[in-house]
Amino acid sequence: MAATLLLALPALVWQLAAARGPQSEVSAWLSPGLVRAVGGEVKRVPIPAGCQLVRLQLDPGPAEHDRYRATLHEVAGGELWSQNRLGAGPIEGGKAVTLTLPCELLRPGDYYVRLSGVSPHEDPVLLGRYDFRVPRP
Repeated sequence: MAATLLLALPALVWQLAAARGPQSEVSAWLSPGLVRAVGGEVKRVPIPAGCQLVRLQLDPGPAEHDRYRATLHEVAGGELWSQNRLGAGPIEGGKAVTLTLPCELLRPGDYYVRLSGVSPHEDPVLLGRYDFRVPRP
C-alpha cells in the first residue's frame, strides 16, 4: 500500500501543477531606489497571459521593524493597492517583504511601491521606493 502511494504521489503532484497553469504566479525581486539595469531600463516585470498573482519581493534594507506597510502606485496616477502588517522573511541569504497582488491590477506601464517600517508607538518610517515596469506583451 505504501509503495503504491509513493509511486502515485509524483503523478498527482504533476497533475496539480499542470492544473495551475504554466505561470499562474510571477515573482520579482526589487531593490529600493530607481535601480536601472545595464541597458538603462527600469526593472521589468512581465505579466504572462493566465497569470493570477504577482509577488514583489522588496529588500527592506538593514533596519528592523515589527511590521511593514507597502503601497502600489502608478507613476502617472495615484495609489492602486496597499497591504499592512507585512512581515520580513528570509530569502536567498537575506530578507524580503513580499507584496502579493492580483495580476489583473498591473496593466502595461510604470509603477512604484513605497515600503514603510511600522513599529509599535512610533510613526511609520519610509524605507524606500521600488520602481518597476510592466512591459507590453
